[in-house]
Amino acid sequence: MILQSTSERNKGLCGVCKRDIEHLAHNKEIGRFEDAWKSLIKITKMTDANSFDGKKKIISIVNAFVDKNLIEQLNKPNIEDNYFFLSAPDDYKEKFIGEYDHDSDSNAYDLMDCTELPTQWKCPDVKFECKLEQIPLIPVLAAPFIIFNNTIVKHVSELISNSTQYIPVKVIAKNGTTDDFLAVNILKEYEVWDLDISTWKGASWDESSPSSMRNMMTKNNLTVEEHIFRNKNYSPLIAVSKELGNLLASESNNSVSLYSTNKWHN
Repeated sequence: MILQSTSERNKGLCGVCKRDIEHLAHNKEIGRFEDAWKSLIKITKMTDANSFDGKKKIISIVNAFVDKNLIEQLNKPNIEDNYFFLSAPDDYKEKFIGEYDHDSDSNAYDLMDCTELPTQWKCPDVKFECKLEQIPLIPVLAAPFIIFNNTIVKHVSELISNSTQYIPVKVIAKNGTTDDFLAVNILKEYEVWDLDISTWKGASWDESSPSSMRNMMTKNNLTVEEHIFRNKNYSPLIAVSKELGNLLASESNNSVSLYSTNKWHN
């Protein structure tokens, strides 16, 4: 994210942290430049800061570092989090991460297209390095899709049945197999972010598609009827409503974390 803690230092800025630089740029825009300038000189301890060359040097650093959208991002009103991205907790253990069968006749990425799949489409098997009883009800997968245990499906079907398709999937563990999970094909997608004021770089194969993302700002007018959908700006991200997110997080055996869609970064 752009707005980092004051303990995070950038060596190329004479020990100035990112927040100090952003503060300077922000105050420059709103007419309080001199106060911010004095503060920055004090922090950098640059003896030539009051000279023409010294000022020119720091200004060049500021201009090179500060994102063109920073001022709009800083002045943007806080948005209530009505939608969240599903993510794995930071401390999630690797042995509980499922891997899909890359040699399957079916293309796993079909589940990212947000289109209903034919009944004969077979989901690739998912393999775990742990025992069956250790697999969470919503396991983390190294895959372009998610799976829910039947218990979770029963609890959330009323919320998401109109925007998803359930597909049987075989789950393989160290001590056996189970058919107690379903792959969730998410049929809806919406543009979550305001790309005009977000900080991002386009993918090498499509410059209009965000790839390197630093500070993605949620649209002011984002209104979605569904409780679960993919982010059309970046389809690997699955968004959920607050109601569904809280339900999944509470029943997932600590395998699901919720992250705000606003100021998201990868």
